[in-house]
Amino acid sequence: MTEECGSTLTNAGDRLVSQRSTHHTSNVDCTIKLIAPYGFTNIKLDFEWLHMEHATSTTCYDYIEVYDGYTSLSTIVLRACGTTTPADIFSSGNSLTLRFYSDSSNSGRGFSLVFTAYNTGSCSASDEFRCSVGDICIDRSLVCDCKRNCGNNADEQLCDGGCGAGAVTYSVGVVNFAVSMVLSIGYLYTI
Repeated sequence: MTEECGSTLTNAGDRLVSQRSTHHTSNVDCTIKLIAPYGFTNIKLDFEWLHMEHATSTTCYDYIEVYDGYTSLSTIVLRACGTTTPADIFSSGNSLTLRFYSDSSNSGRGFSLVFTAYNTGSCSASDEFRCSVGDICIDRSLVCDCKRNCGNNADEQLCDGGCGAGAVTYSVGVVNFAVSMVLSIGYLYTI
């Protein structure tokens, strides 16, 4: 994340890690704005892990803050440190602001999170993928990208050759198709 300090990211989704090395650096105060690209209405954060210095259950020396809006003056929805992975965060609008802060002393591994722009309601058949959890639609380019954009990993299941290899497709005559359906038990199947 420190490489993107001061940036505004407008892509459909990606992974943000506090740093590229094993431990985050000291004396960091970094803010990033996430804005859903055109056609998407909200942003979801899915923390993969968190390992940041804290003093007590109520005091953080190093932390990540999430604001529901375009600036750090927006409503704060999370301030996290320690090692408990936060629950998913869903924006109320098309933007979130992240602030990563570390003091001058001890540093931990930091954090890793996946952000995803999404819509609710009807999905565009050709451009979007319906997640089986939360009734959200994500950009189809995020399917099989080795990131949990749907939260429950539905976008990474049944990838041809594993994540990063592309979705499974089947041929019938000269027509290629990929159809996804969710059965009542909540598993995603592509037929």
